[in-house]
Amino acid sequence: MEFNEFVKGKKAIIVGPALYTKGQGRGKEFDSYDLVIRINEGPWLASRHPEDLGKKTDVLYHNLHERCFYRKKHGMSRRGTVRPERINQWEEQGVKWIVGPHPWLMRTKEGEIAIAVCESLLRGQRRRKELCKEFDKLRSLAGNSPSLGMISIWDILQYEIESLHLVGITFLRGGYYEEYCPMEESESLRKFYEKMAIEAPKSELHNPRRDAALIKGLVESDGRITVDDEVQEAFID
Repeated sequence: MEFNEFVKGKKAIIVGPALYTKGQGRGKEFDSYDLVIRINEGPWLASRHPEDLGKKTDVLYHNLHERCFYRKKHGMSRRGTVRPERINQWEEQGVKWIVGPHPWLMRTKEGEIAIAVCESLLRGQRRRKELCKEFDKLRSLAGNSPSLGMISIWDILQYEIESLHLVGITFLRGGYYEEYCPMEESESLRKFYEKMAIEAPKSELHNPRRDAALIKGLVESDGRITVDDEVQEAFID
């Protein structure tokens, strides 16, 4: 089954790791969507908080790289391409499609290894697909290297989904779940990116404010998209 056939006509939700969802008990609500999309370590985080984040993952957007997302204090390594055991965990968690890696990784030898490892372990209905060809247009609009969260929203909208709801995406504002990214780290990252956006606006670093502006524009122009109130508030600078 091709990816467009898999997602066509479905009501989709992208569930991010923003802290505001903790304690809301919306896991069953999220799992009720036809298509549940998560980013990077979203399935792992959901497995730790199913009552708030749900259990289901149909599509996973992932960098296929572990350097930035695994915490030693939670028994995870911090560096290297995605490992076979990680891909096997995704299978156990019901992930049907893996989308990635991030375009910057595809241009590296490390990226080639990551893709080879990933595809050698994919079986059954699980597949990997590249990011859409429209990425170059997104890169031009962003003027920098967009985050994988931004890329996932852009990518899925290129397909014939019925609708898309965004939850748990606040552009480093308000923090993440502690085990995903401690508050002090997310605040440090936010301040760093904001500083670099002023000092080096043409750098390849992520720019959360620009991502927010782009997503706000998509929400206003594409009637398929709805967002949580907290996501809407994050659009306001």
